[in-house]
Amino acid sequence: MTEASTTTSQGGHDLGFWLLTLNVRYKENVGGLIRVASNFGASGVVLVGQGSYRRAPALGLEASVPLRRFDTPEEALQWLVGERLFLVAAERTSQSMPIHQASWPQSRLCFAVGSERDGLPATFLDNADRLVDVPMYGQSASMNLAVAAAVFSFEHVRRLGFPPRPDLNISGRRSGWNPKTWG
Repeated sequence: MTEASTTTSQGGHDLGFWLLTLNVRYKENVGGLIRVASNFGASGVVLVGQGSYRRAPALGLEASVPLRRFDTPEEALQWLVGERLFLVAAERTSQSMPIHQASWPQSRLCFAVGSERDGLPATFLDNADRLVDVPMYGQSASMNLAVAAAVFSFEHVRRLGFPPRPDLNISGRRSGWNPKTWG
């Protein structure tokens, strides 16, 4: 296990990174983002300008991932600075670097993925420590935000050398769905 990994009270890992998104239009995407964060050992999820979300894609994993909420991008950036997190902005710009060429620290970082229509606001791009994109070869230049978060999360875990996975399948269920807590 790397230094960037600690065990959470829920039995999973905390691999030293946060996932952030803002002003999500499709509430299912937030549930998907929470599921990605839980599955890849994120420290938590930061939601900016998001009042509610659909639980279904998270499959009951909300309790396994800390959620931080902020009303404005400026409040979220202030928190990131206070936490001394390295900000990786996932956005295709003329200054972006492909994910496989970009560098970032092993811990104390935040991957920010934009909203479905507008991407990340200039405030985040201007304050990012690194602008990174995922090379795409199809007919679209954008990616679903939960999918983008999964790509960045997987790449981060890969760079950590795939720490040993915790034994989370004690109950025999593949997902986080628990019939006692989630109907």
